Amino acid sequence: MGRLATLATAFQIWYTTRLYGCEGTVKKPKTMWRWWAKALGEKASKCDKESDKIAMIRTIIFATYLITNCFIIAGVIRHWNDEPVKIHIEPIQEQNTNPAI
Repeated sequence: MGRLATLATAFQIWYTTRLYGCEGTVKKPKTMWRWWAKALGEKASKCDKESDKIAMIRTIIFATYLITNCFIIAGVIRHWNDEPVKIHIEPIQEQNTNPAI
């Protein structure tokens, strides 16, 4: 029974170190949101709610960049092989309003 108790204690220690972080708080499961927030940049605050709000703002900024880039690319593709625009410029003749000359 002594060996089984030692094994159970070792498992309990391993499980609690996996479940609890270094500071004794419960680790949150890795979700897609956590991965996305980390991909946007470093954590902005120690508070998770504040960090989530900042990650949401960064996501909105990224989305605007992405949408703008898509419109730029669509405009380039749309006008890829357009025929050149012919510009006709007529010279304007100046009228001599000074009778002294």
